[in-house]
Amino acid sequence: MSDDTPAVPNPCAPVPPSRLEWAGYAWGEPLPDLTPDPAFDRAAFEAAVARYGVHNGQVIRSPRLPFDTMPALQAVRLLDRMLQYHDDAHQGATDVLTVVLEEGADAIPGEFIRFHAGHVLAVRAVVVPQLPPARLARWRAEAERAALHDLGRLLASAALAEPAAHLAALAAAPDDLLRGHHLRDAAALLCAVADPDERLRHARRWGVPDMAASHLDVDVVHVLGIDPVPALAERVAARTDAAEAAREFAALTAVPDGAAAAPAVGPVLALARSSAAIDLARDWLAARPAALAAYVGYAEADRPLLSALLARARARGANLAEASDPVLRGVLAELAEADARPAITPPWWAAAVAAEKKAPKPTGRGGLSAPREAPWFARPDALPPVLTAEGDRLAPDVAAELVAAAARGAKDPDLRARPLVAAAREHLEESSRERLAIALFDGYLASGADAKLRAYAIAAGLLGGPAFVDHAAPLVMLWPGRGAYQRSVLVLTAFAATGSRHAMTLLSDRFAKVKTRKVREGAEAALAKAAVAQGMTPDAYEDTLVPDGGLDARGGLDLSYGTRCFRATLLPDGSTPVRELAADGRPLPGASGRPQKSLPAPRADDDPAAVAHAKATLTATRRALRGITSAQTRRLERALVTGRTWTGDQLRAYLAHPVLGGLARPLVWITDDGRTIRATEEGEFVTAADDPGEPAPDETLRLAHPLLLPAPDADAWRAALREHDLIAPFDQLDRPVAALPADAVGADLPGRLLPVGIHPGTFASTVERAGWTPGPTGQGGYRDTWTLRGDEVTLTMVIAPGVHPMGMADGEPVAVASVGATAAGRPVAWPDVDRVLASEVLTLLDRLTPA
Repeated sequence: MSDDTPAVPNPCAPVPPSRLEWAGYAWGEPLPDLTPDPAFDRAAFEAAVARYGVHNGQVIRSPRLPFDTMPALQAVRLLDRMLQYHDDAHQGATDVLTVVLEEGADAIPGEFIRFHAGHVLAVRAVVVPQLPPARLARWRAEAERAALHDLGRLLASAALAEPAAHLAALAAAPDDLLRGHHLRDAAALLCAVADPDERLRHARRWGVPDMAASHLDVDVVHVLGIDPVPALAERVAARTDAAEAAREFAALTAVPDGAAAAPAVGPVLALARSSAAIDLARDWLAARPAALAAYVGYAEADRPLLSALLARARARGANLAEASDPVLRGVLAELAEADARPAITPPWWAAAVAAEKKAPKPTGRGGLSAPREAPWFARPDALPPVLTAEGDRLAPDVAAELVAAAARGAKDPDLRARPLVAAAREHLEESSRERLAIALFDGYLASGADAKLRAYAIAAGLLGGPAFVDHAAPLVMLWPGRGAYQRSVLVLTAFAATGSRHAMTLLSDRFAKVKTRKVREGAEAALAKAAVAQGMTPDAYEDTLVPDGGLDARGGLDLSYGTRCFRATLLPDGSTPVRELAADGRPLPGASGRPQKSLPAPRADDDPAAVAHAKATLTATRRALRGITSAQTRRLERALVTGRTWTGDQLRAYLAHPVLGGLARPLVWITDDGRTIRATEEGEFVTAADDPGEPAPDETLRLAHPLLLPAPDADAWRAALREHDLIAPFDQLDRPVAALPADAVGADLPGRLLPVGIHPGTFASTVERAGWTPGPTGQGGYRDTWTLRGDEVTLTMVIAPGVHPMGMADGEPVAVASVGATAAGRPVAWPDVDRVLASEVLTLLDRLTPA
């Protein structure tokens, strides 16, 4: 059929279905040849197809397609405007393109109501320019005659109409046309409007910026400008899953840099402070220095983030000189002032370099090697100004040499600070050193977190401290959701390299307790490395990180009503009763001085402000202590089970801690020769008969398990603890005990000892309360192993079938399949396992056995 043949529209006639589902009906006309594209670049087209992972890639790549006649570059440009992360966008654009490229432009159907925004844009950008005039006129006429509702008619207009005709149709559309619709529909209608002001006028008339942003098929920012950015940012902020947040954030990447983009900075800045897209938001801001400079509305708390963003921009060659916002002006002034200082090689540098050369080179086993050539962000002209404690600025080449030394230090698996880094920690201004660390870390991320540059992430830790940790910590839990848990583990190792108490507390109290196994194990490994660097065991090092919860050295808290004073004291059960004090600081005699659960009601002569402060302080302290005491009680019981040991001096230091000492006061300790003692409130050691019992400094002690205590000794201690009203925070002296049976001679316990028919929820809660840690999840999210790590061996319990976190309440019963012991990865026979640990395993299995 030629171009002048009258069309015979019959949209209701059945047509053999296309292999592309969206194409419901086709007009059945002959397909004209497509004009060859002389600028066709096969490699560019293939790269674009591979980049976007299109649904019909197997069709597009088919060798029978006439590649040399494809409008390929038009297709690539179209795909580049789509949201890369949305399947609907792929489907809409590539379905249209596949038909055009393989069958010709006339294969496009006339049922425009079925078009998504991606189809409309594809038709207008790729198909319409290739249609002969007569064919295009017939298409327009058929679209006018089609029985479409208002939105469908306007979608057809967006795809086919002349610009003036489409503008007229938009002007005639009712204001509530898009009520209940999504941004994709607005974008589809407006993509054919060339004038951005005209697009915004209609968008605002329809309330587009406040529409839901779900299922976007086109780059809405490209079509509508930055008006929808707040709505898009709110949608990103609502996502808790990192992968979903990344998909939503993709729409924001189309915002260009420039002063006109300043209104978009605020919503993205909120995402950069805290969101599941915090890293993407920081990248977005760092890539738009002009928008940062034009924005007004920064908070004082944004200074560290702004400093890091400016350092990244500076490393890329974008130096801001002016800013509209006073906070940003202040940050720029600080950087300018630092830049203006004369660059020097400080007096201590030569000695540090000499010590560095003499220091043994790290073996590299378990460490990271830095590339021979410094990456762009570690070169002298890219580094932020680095100041000494005296206020001098390191010469750029000196600063670069320091960074190189820190990167070389990443080769040491124990993360010990080498001489140059140690000198820098001592002599550099802390805030300047933190800025340098953050710049290195951000440079590593800006380089795509290249595995070859991982040493620079560790270098950031060796040079950084609390500010670096706070900058990087929000990212740790995001990456596993995007399949990049290795980055999280690397950053946790960098935290350990800082050696800061703040970092270790985060590792111990936060990341070592998360449910994500890779992160938890990464935190545990980082703590172990930090302990080695300090010459301590992981348990002993973790003791040093326990916070005091606001208690004084004596394990109490003094409170005042102005005219009256009180003291709250931590008891072994974690409670903090309050007693009123006399003028001499002792509890009042009689009933007035008895412990009370709370502070008393104020009297007329009490100071109202002091009363309010005392009550608020007690509430805050109790809230802080609740988590600390719970965690440390579990650690103490695990120490009893696993046989952890202390020397006399180590135990004194342990019990001197205001929280640990308060919890451990009713516990009984036993020496290697069987002597038993406890600690008093005054920090002394006594026997069951209250005789002095100080351990020698190097004497080895452990918590006394009833399996180690003769019955008369256990009875004497029960009486002594009752006499002093001391109640242990967990069952110590009356724990059940069990001995290995004679046939338990191998690395696995006999099958008759292994319980079956256990409720999955009961199993998980029982073993985890006993200190066992869940193992990795397997296929489908099921878990079938739990482990308990002792001082010398690791126990592994395997169950069948596995349990799923969502099936704990109503899953099928489980059975313990095996319980084995290993040391250094090798099986250990049960007779060689510490008898206390073996007893605890046997009694746990007994508790798991259904009644």
